[in-house]
Amino acid sequence: PDSVKIIGEQAFQGCGFDGELTIGANARDIKKYAFAYNEDLKGTAKIPEGTVIVDSHTFMNCAGLERVILPEGLRYISISAFGGCSSLKEAPKFPDSLLVIGDLAFQVCESMEGELVFPDGLLSIGNGCFAACKGLSGGLELPASLLNVKDSAFALCTGLTGGLKIPDSLGHIGYEA
Repeated sequence: PDSVKIIGEQAFQGCGFDGELTIGANARDIKKYAFAYNEDLKGTAKIPEGTVIVDSHTFMNCAGLERVILPEGLRYISISAFGGCSSLKEAPKFPDSLLVIGDLAFQVCESMEGELVFPDGLLSIGNGCFAACKGLSGGLELPASLLNVKDSAFALCTGLTGGLKIPDSLGHIGYEA
C-alpha cells in the first residue's frame, strides 16, 4: 500500500512469492535483501519515484523478474541489487541522475537483451556489474563523466560486438573489464 514508506532489511527474503510485485508509491527506502531469493516473483519491479538508492542485494536471485523500471532521482544501484535476475528481458533505462552502478549489480542477468545506454553523469561501473549478461548487444559508449570501469564489469558479455567508445576522462579500466 502507499502508506508504507520503508521496507525493512530481509522483509520478504525467500518468501516464495510467485506473482506480480507491486511496491507502493511512497516506499522510498527499500533495505538490503528486502525481496532477495524470491525466485518465482514475476513481472516488473518498478522502483518508486523519490528512491535515491537501490540497496545491496534487494532483488538478488529473483529469477522470474522480467523488467526493472528505475526512477529519475536514483543515484546508486548497490552491490548485487539485481544480480541473478536471470529472466530480465531488457536492459534497464538508466535515469540521468544515476552516479554509480555497484559491483555485481546485474551479474548473470543472462536473458537481458538490448543495448546499454549510460547517463552522462555516471561516475563508476562496479566489479562484475554486467558479467555474463550474454543477451546484451551492440557496442558500448561510455559517458565522458565516467572515472572507472572495475574488474570484469562486462566479462562474458558475448553479445557486445559493436564499437567501443572510451572517454578521455576514464582513469581506470579493470582486469578483464
